[in-house]
Amino acid sequence: MLALIREDIDEHADRWKEVLRAPAMRREFLGRAPDDDDAVVKAFAHHNRESALKTKPKGYEADNPNILLLRLRSFTVGRPIADAEMLAPDAQERIAALIGAMEPLVSS
Repeated sequence: MLALIREDIDEHADRWKEVLRAPAMRREFLGRAPDDDDAVVKAFAHHNRESALKTKPKGYEADNPNILLLRLRSFTVGRPIADAEMLAPDAQERIAALIGAMEPLVSS
């Protein structure tokens, strides 16, 4: 599975970066990273750094322009939800918006 994800990243990096550059993705999960390919990739890689490879994956060159994404072994986003958010009158709408912001990462 991981090999297929890496192949998709290598062949369709622009699509991955477009998903990561979405305003809601940057605001909610990537620390308000600027709308810039390098910035969102770095923020996403930082979020998933614990399981990332230290070196290039087998079959890829170290100078591949997408090496930060290719080194990842997990592709997650998330953030804590404060009690105040959960107890707010619009909590269901807010949680639905958060899930909606994640959806392109799952379905792309």
